[in-house]
Amino acid sequence: PLNRQSMQSHGNGVTKSVSDTSVVINLCKSGFAVPILEAFPPRLLIPRAVHEELEAGIEHGYWTVDPVLDLEARSLATLVALDAVGSPIFDSLVAGSASSTLGDGEAATIACARQLDAVALMDDRKALKVCETRFPDLPTASTPDVLAHPRVRRYLGPGRLSEALFAALFEARMRVPPANVKWVVDLIGPARAARCTSLPRSARLR
Repeated sequence: PLNRQSMQSHGNGVTKSVSDTSVVINLCKSGFAVPILEAFPPRLLIPRAVHEELEAGIEHGYWTVDPVLDLEARSLATLVALDAVGSPIFDSLVAGSASSTLGDGEAATIACARQLDAVALMDDRKALKVCETRFPDLPTASTPDVLAHPRVRRYLGPGRLSEALFAALFEARMRVPPANVKWVVDLIGPARAARCTSLPRSARLR
């Protein structure tokens, strides 16, 4: 199931999605980013702040830029910038007390999604909570929501989908919202779930 204000609840009206850093990394680490985004209906947009965070991670040796460049070369991901609508939203999300502000990547994701009438793809609990409080009408989804989309599930098939989920969990420590945990564990199996430290402890001991 997708989140409360989700792509499914908005029907075919949502044609764009804006991704934060964690979602891009999860998709690339899954090993199936290309087929996932070929099947995923909303076009994927990456804010400049997210691109900068990805480049910073590369500089520190966390991963390689090649998968992202490949997505951009295939026109499966497009770089976007904040405009006069999104910039004030971004500023309001990064300024203030630590409890109510977000990092540049999450803030840019929300601001770009707002300015473009798009889905905000985020995995961070705090970012999702801030978005729900500040912009309750903005549709959001997490990486598991993307992988659970019916078109992605049909396109990958159970085998490749299971491999993609496990790789994102094991290699990128993908966070799984409570509503998705059972579906994820059922698909990858208890033996592999036990190796994924980002899953809740109860799910790893099933």
